[in-house]
Amino acid sequence: MALTPNLVTYNASITSCGDHWMMALHLLEEMAQRKITADVISFNSALASSHSDVILMCLEVFVALRHSIV
Repeated sequence: MALTPNLVTYNASITSCGDHWMMALHLLEEMAQRKITADVISFNSALASSHSDVILMCLEVFVALRHSIV
C-alpha cells in the first residue's frame, strides 16, 4: 500500500525542512505540479525555513501565494 501525497503530507514535509529553504520551495513547486493547493500552513512553513538573507525565496513564496488566491 503506497502513501499518496496530499496537503497534510506535504505540509509535514515542508515543516520538517528546517533551514533547508530550497527543499521547502521545491516541495511547494511539486505541490502545484500535482494540483495540490497549498494553504496558509504550507506557505508559513516554507517562509519559516528561510533565513532573513533569503529575500528571493520569500518573494517566490509570496508570488506563489498570490497565484493560489487569485
